[in-house]
Amino acid sequence: MTYTEKFLSDIARAAKRDRAESVGRYDAKKTCEKIARSLENAIRGLGDLPRAAGNYWLAEYIDSSPDIENEPTREHAEKLAAILSFLRGEGDTSSLSPLDWKNLASLVQDEAETLPIESLSSLMASLVEQKAV
Repeated sequence: MTYTEKFLSDIARAAKRDRAESVGRYDAKKTCEKIARSLENAIRGLGDLPRAAGNYWLAEYIDSSPDIENEPTREHAEKLAAILSFLRGEGDTSSLSPLDWKNLASLVQDEAETLPIESLSSLMASLVEQKAV
């Protein structure tokens, strides 16, 4: 099992646990906020970039969901896992759209001064490969 697959499994487990514990009062927004924060815990050494990426995911996919009570959907969980893969420089990022790449490029550029040069170089190489910059 890859790190990203484990992360996806953790997302599903967290949502299932929160649904079971809430007994009819599931707060999907709160659960998704906890899941987004888990992205920060999964990645160290990138300053505020993981938080910014998690906030992007919440705003783009969760806050705008027409069916918030069923969040996180598998598709949206895969988006967050792809963001994790991008930030870690490994794994599958195919579920990210061109708009996602553009927004991630903006986030990386905003945090560029605080990132270690090796990390910034790796992230920028991925963004160039995706034609996001």
